[in-house]
Amino acid sequence: MKYKILFLLTLVSANILSANDEFFVSYKAVVKNQILTNEQYYISKALSKSDGWQVIGECEFIDSSNTNILDENDVEQGDLFNDKPSATLLKKILEANKDNVLECLHREIDAYIRDDIKSINNALNSKTNFEYKPQRIKVKYDDNKINIRFLEQIK
Repeated sequence: MKYKILFLLTLVSANILSANDEFFVSYKAVVKNQILTNEQYYISKALSKSDGWQVIGECEFIDSSNTNILDENDVEQGDLFNDKPSATLLKKILEANKDNVLECLHREIDAYIRDDIKSINNALNSKTNFEYKPQRIKVKYDDNKINIRFLEQIK
């Protein structure tokens, strides 16, 4: 009996975690002499709910990827009739729509930019770092429309 209750609690907690639609997104790019040399775009699932966080911005766009076909592995357990996408599918959609997500970040969040220019023997060498710090977002996907809410911790 003790093991059955433990097993049921494990299933329930796994279902709660899979319904989570909150992520952290960050971006970093390095441009040397007007050539993009390094680009990092990270999306990771938030491990906890956003209690104590407030919405500071919102953005919507249409999904331009081909990930709108739901695979049975991308649909949450127990919600097959509603076709609610899982966190894994939402992550794939955010990765496929990188340009739209970055445009939303640019409109709502401040970027860190550092530009270094050196002149050696009349030759200019430049290096520009462009970065968005990890930002907590809440994602809602509905009929090919993606709604992103930017969250900030209440102080």
